[in-house]
Amino acid sequence: MSKKSLEDRLAEIGDEAEAGEEDQTDRPIPSHVKVTRGNPRTKVLQVRLNEDEYAAIERIAARRELPVSTVARERLLTLIAEESGEGPPLVALLAATDRLKHLASDLRANLVRYDSAQARRDI
Repeated sequence: MSKKSLEDRLAEIGDEAEAGEEDQTDRPIPSHVKVTRGNPRTKVLQVRLNEDEYAAIERIAARRELPVSTVARERLLTLIAEESGEGPPLVALLAATDRLKHLASDLRANLVRYDSAQARRDI
C-alpha cells in the first residue's frame, strides 16, 4: 500500500469521524448511556490500597452491583456526614447498622475459629 493511499484512507476516516460528531441533537441518548457532564463533583482523590484491600472493596461492590468508586465515595460521604453531625438521621442510622453488621460478621467468624480450635483440642 503506497503512502498516498494510506494518507487518503486516514483522511477519509477522519472525515467520517468528524461528520459523525457534527449535529446529533436529533438522536436520542440510548437508555444504557449515562450522561455525567456537569456533575458538581470535579475533584479526584487518589487512594493507595494494597491488593487485599482493593479486592475487598471489589467484592463489596460486586455484591452490591455497584462500581468500586461508588462504594468508596458512599463510605467517604457517610464519614463526612457522621463527623459533621449534619447528615440526616437516616444516614447515621444506616452507618450504625452497617457497623453492627460488620461486627456481627466478625464475631461469627471468630466463633467459628474458636469452635474449630476447641474441637481440635477435644480430639
